[in-house]
Amino acid sequence: MPKESHFQIDYGPGAREVKDLAATIRGWNETPGAGAGAVNAFEAGRRRAAEAMEKRQKQD
Repeated sequence: MPKESHFQIDYGPGAREVKDLAATIRGWNETPGAGAGAVNAFEAGRRRAAEAMEKRQKQD
């Protein structure tokens, strides 16, 4: 299964821009409604829930 949530940032290690972006995303996670945030879409519990929903949808 492809990781469609993957994205790439082309900056060198320790670049200020990367640190700023990481801080922005962390802020989104901590403040509901502030932004998209970040989740691990491949976490076992999320995968189980997605598979269960897919199964229910196919039954309808």
